[in-house]
Amino acid sequence: MRKKQRICDRLIPAVLIAVFLISSGMFLRDYLSYRQADDEYAALDRYMTADGAGIGPNPEYGEAGGADQAADGNSQKRQENVPSWALPFDVFYEPLHVDLNALSEKNPDFVGVIDIPALEIRYPVVKSHDNEEYLHRTFDGTKNAAGCIFLDKDAPADLSAQNTFVYGHNMKNGSMFGKLKNFRENGTVDRFPYVLLYTLEGTFRYRIFACSEVEASHSIYHGFEDGDGYDAYIRMARNLSAYSMPENDEVDFAKRPKLLSLSTCTGSSHTMRYVVQCALVEKN
Repeated sequence: MRKKQRICDRLIPAVLIAVFLISSGMFLRDYLSYRQADDEYAALDRYMTADGAGIGPNPEYGEAGGADQAADGNSQKRQENVPSWALPFDVFYEPLHVDLNALSEKNPDFVGVIDIPALEIRYPVVKSHDNEEYLHRTFDGTKNAAGCIFLDKDAPADLSAQNTFVYGHNMKNGSMFGKLKNFRENGTVDRFPYVLLYTLEGTFRYRIFACSEVEASHSIYHGFEDGDGYDAYIRMARNLSAYSMPENDEVDFAKRPKLLSLSTCTGSSHTMRYVVQCALVEKN
């Protein structure tokens, strides 16, 4: 009996040490992986820059809260306590300068750059022949758990589909689509309710209208074939959404604008997804 006790006394510390070493190794592995991906994407920032700092009054129109003279001589007024969606878009957002050709040369799968100013998400977007390649491969082709933001394999690269899905990982350090779930917080969407995609086809501006948590098998991921199907899909998406878009907003669903749906894991379950859905309001 005493012999068994001595064995247990020796075994338990050994097991604890082994668990500690394994956990430390996994932590170090994840840290180095995150750091590698962060460094790579930070190096790409020089291809997608803005003169200003994210969202806020466009310097072209002066400071917020008064009547300012634009470069073209037109007076623009921005009132305090007015939500950004109620203001002229270019008063509150300074467009990015994106070197699309340089990014295309770096990766032939390049489609465009996604910019979600409210969450400071800005990454190149790619498209492959399947939905697996860029799950664990970065923009430059390096194997990494962060992967890359990518279009659904069946989506046209010119964003001409009625509903284009874009996928990205919910990374623990907040990179990729790791901050997408922050749209759950009250007021975050209305802080700046737009998602922009800069592509060789032009710049697409989408207005967020729904944010939902669903099963990966949910019909939100299914397509629709006609106008009635579109209308039913919009009703479903808005009914599921924890966010309610103001009724006097610029989106007119009667015209059936094209949709953009951003999808990531929730982190709470392998089968749950967080989906942010947007409607096209402008293309330049």
